[in-house]
Amino acid sequence: MFKFNFDGDADPGPDPSPDPDPNPNPNPNPDPNPSPNPNPNPDPKPNTDLLPASWQPQDYDRALGLAGDAVAVTVGEASYAKVNADGRTRIEGVAENYDVVTGVYEGGLRLWEASLDLVIYLQQAPTLRPEPTVLELGCGHGLPGIHMLLSGADDVVFSDYNREVLEGVTAPNVAANLRAQAQQRRFGAATFLAGDWGHASSGLLAGRGFDVILAAETIYTVETLEASLRMITTHLNPGGVAYVAGKRYYFGTGGGTGQLIRTPLPPGFRVEHVKEVKDGKSNIRDIVAVWRD
Repeated sequence: MFKFNFDGDADPGPDPSPDPDPNPNPNPNPDPNPSPNPNPNPDPKPNTDLLPASWQPQDYDRALGLAGDAVAVTVGEASYAKVNADGRTRIEGVAENYDVVTGVYEGGLRLWEASLDLVIYLQQAPTLRPEPTVLELGCGHGLPGIHMLLSGADDVVFSDYNREVLEGVTAPNVAANLRAQAQQRRFGAATFLAGDWGHASSGLLAGRGFDVILAAETIYTVETLEASLRMITTHLNPGGVAYVAGKRYYFGTGGGTGQLIRTPLPPGFRVEHVKEVKDGKSNIRDIVAVWRD
């Protein structure tokens, strides 16, 4: 079942999280380590809200109609469908060559390397609870969450700041990957949540816990790292695990997996470095696990 959370009337309340520093990257050839630049919209209106529509498996074609054609991409041991978002999905007020405009656009149209690292790790390494509930933070194309659905997750919440990303990229990707098997097997629920994490945590996700939390490239500044950890420590179930994938250092912004490992966690949480990725072309990348006892 698909469920989209966009156009609701409820006020989610004030955002308890600090405003992150500006971080756009105007570069026609995006650098794998984007650097900060001024934010053209320093006080964005949060867009955490509801869409009262539930899509059933027979509506996969409708979801695919929101985006371009899907192509097959090989990630580790498996092939996944990925829609072509080029020229189809636009973020208001954001130039096409920006990687990130903090508080306006959080990079969801780009398929980031760390998300592929996370999919490969999930294919090979961890033993997780049967039929886990899953939250993917900053999902973008959503391949880690899609892998979890294909692997038997009971419920996956795909969370991205931008509604346009969820409608034009994430949901069509989910549909493209599940449609071929929808008549032969049951898949868990896929829910799509747009907006700021602070509002979501105190509003739509209030009181919800997840067995697995996934995040890729969400720790590119100190502020986004702290926001990611707040979501993990608030919403991870006892006995659950969060996997955070990203670069070891984001030069000039202060985030990264190195900083994550050094950050003190509340009692009952522990951190573990579980994978290092070196490709000889970019900064070293890591996957870090955060466990809750």
